[in-house]
Amino acid sequence: MRRITTRNRILGALAALSLAAAGSLAPANAGVKEGTCWPGEVQDQCSGDLGNGLGLYALRLPINFNGTVIVFFHGIRFGRNTPVPQSLKAAGIDYSNNPAYNSVTVPGLGATWIANGKPDLASGGSEALAAALMAKGFGVAGVGGGDTQGWAVQEEYNAGKALIDKMRTGFVYGLKRVMVWGESMGTLPALALEETVPRVSAAYVECAVPPTTTQAFQQALDALYVVKVLGGVDLKLTYDAGPAGLMQAYGDLNKVLGFLGGIKANANAVTPTKLLARNVVLMAGLIAGLPEASASYDGITTGGPLLASQLNTSAAMAENIGQAAVLATLLRFDVESRIRVAGGLATGSANFTDNVNTSYTDLLTDEQRAQYETFLNLGGTDVVDQMLGALDASKGNAALRYPANPAAVDAAKKAFPSYSGVARVPTMLVGYEVDPVTQAGWVQRYVDKSAAAGAVSKRHKLPLAVAMYAAAPSDGWTVLGDPAATAAKRTSGIGHCGGSSLLTGAQHLALIPAFNSWLYAGDQTAAGEFAALRSATGLGFQSDPEWVPAEVKY
Repeated sequence: MRRITTRNRILGALAALSLAAAGSLAPANAGVKEGTCWPGEVQDQCSGDLGNGLGLYALRLPINFNGTVIVFFHGIRFGRNTPVPQSLKAAGIDYSNNPAYNSVTVPGLGATWIANGKPDLASGGSEALAAALMAKGFGVAGVGGGDTQGWAVQEEYNAGKALIDKMRTGFVYGLKRVMVWGESMGTLPALALEETVPRVSAAYVECAVPPTTTQAFQQALDALYVVKVLGGVDLKLTYDAGPAGLMQAYGDLNKVLGFLGGIKANANAVTPTKLLARNVVLMAGLIAGLPEASASYDGITTGGPLLASQLNTSAAMAENIGQAAVLATLLRFDVESRIRVAGGLATGSANFTDNVNTSYTDLLTDEQRAQYETFLNLGGTDVVDQMLGALDASKGNAALRYPANPAAVDAAKKAFPSYSGVARVPTMLVGYEVDPVTQAGWVQRYVDKSAAAGAVSKRHKLPLAVAMYAAAPSDGWTVLGDPAATAAKRTSGIGHCGGSSLLTGAQHLALIPAFNSWLYAGDQTAAGEFAALRSATGLGFQSDPEWVPAEVKY
């Protein structure tokens, strides 16, 4: 950190006019105390450790600083509670080249990956995107979330608040406003901060998770419950404390991945319950509200081994359920471990979700039934009714389903920040048209709820919450038998945030400056900029302003 001597103060005052001419600094005497981060300092001089176990932070200010610092909150990283065995690389789970992870040997698991608490400055950890934002005058910052990682919603919230407080009390010279930027799980702390910390001026989030941790995990529980009952897969789904519980979670994950692998090997595989396995995953995905397409399967392409679009959709659901399985097993164990600490639940159930009285028949919409009933019934007469009957036969029976422990429910509310879904300051939400983990419907629900609550700007009455959607190709993207060609056709609207679907730098670099101008002007000019971005050729946003994603079920 630069030390400010008497000579430095004099030189700083003499240089003030030239620096201010670049539009980057406040009056000369505003930042002359010890511990100030100055525009144009080398990247490490404004970064460090927040202390008190809050973890690392990174902060960079360009020489042409415009007064806005964007604080980035990263998504899920598997930490000490849930080290990821490197053997899962065969199933497509691979962190070997991810700088946010270290390779660590864990007794009983062997070689694993564990997140290291590295802060990122932009989506996907992109240094190029961070540099491009700085070139436009923005300061960029990020928090690592401490050492534990996993479902680190509270840790990221605490670290973000501490960093914002630090910046707002003289650490950043020339600071005018703070914008929070959340990605995936990071949207929970970002939106919670937007609603609770007056020093936050705006929020920019992509692939928003549901408002509460319970909602996020309920969907994953229901998807795997259908696989358990209809697929005859012996799954535990909620876990004991300590190492035994972690092994149970790994066991469930391996069983689900094995079940899905069997479908990939044989599209006509039959389950112990005498159902076609592909029908089981299709039903599970439909009931849970997963998208009817995936990163590899568009739900419409036919030919080769996929003779009908419904088969394509089954393959898509299998891929999507594989992602839901990680949330429902390893991350559930992590969440339940945190709940045990927060609620003093050393033993017994830490289940914070509940499906005892869920009607799975009601979760399958009439539209979904009409679309897929004929296909599902190819396995025999009235298969749909048989499947739904088998699921709902246990309704109300706590011994056969998964009742929540009220103490765990209360502890979850205390342990994890949440957001109300009503914007307090300008909030831009970016959804992905085909996202198997954080459906775009959560974005639309936030916008609708904010509008219903009258959340508009005071001066120009513009809505405080605005949505943009990254679009998928309307003519599909699956190239059967050619994964590389399929990947080449994917756009930023396909897959989960931060994966193959990561928004392009061009999209962020178009959205964020337009959003910032909204903060400055707050008038109809900014609304016009968003409309232009929607219709811009090549940017990849849904151009129809009236388009809305499918409604979420939770």
